[in-house]
Amino acid sequence: MLRDALVEADPVLKVSDKIFDPQEFWTLTDHILKEIEISKDGELNKAQSILKRIRDRKLYKFCGEFIVPENQIDSHKKVTAKDICDYSENGCVPFSEDDIVIHNMEINYGLKDILGNSINPVNHCQFFDDWNSETSFPIGEEKAGTLLVPKRFCEKSVRIFCRSEDESKQVAIAKALEKYCKIQKCPSPVTSANKRRKTWHDSSKQEVVRGLFS
Repeated sequence: MLRDALVEADPVLKVSDKIFDPQEFWTLTDHILKEIEISKDGELNKAQSILKRIRDRKLYKFCGEFIVPENQIDSHKKVTAKDICDYSENGCVPFSEDDIVIHNMEINYGLKDILGNSINPVNHCQFFDDWNSETSFPIGEEKAGTLLVPKRFCEKSVRIFCRSEDESKQVAIAKALEKYCKIQKCPSPVTSANKRRKTWHDSSKQEVVRGLFS
């Protein structure tokens, strides 16, 4: 949401221009948010409304997420808002790409080969026998042990959020994500509806347990 607010404010505050000038760049601190909030410039109204939502804790709503299967990591392409819109369910409230925020996340060890695939950084490290040793050597997987060296060095996941406060749109986006995952052969996503059902199920079990011991 902060990103959206800054994007909306950029035509007025020219924040993006300051990254090319070190003398201006170092002045960019959190005060810029307050500058947006107290401004009387009408062109900052949209940015101000976003920041007000943050202050009021009316955050973008989580709609769902899934982890990319291990056998699809190398071929996986980033999911776009258009991808989700293309799988909207008939009968659901219509939504647009502007309603969707997508986080295509990748966690790795910070080292890739020339093809862009994540690799084991330990294979590129040198080790010493002791503090006084002046001779270094690599440690292979056979010496490190299988428990210490993972088989994959990258994990990808996709999270979907809804900008709109309309709950019917949030549900529609969650259903579109479920349909996308089913057709694209991705794992069933954890959606906001799944979490609500799990919360209700867990609370129901707690009520039963309390009833048994009351």
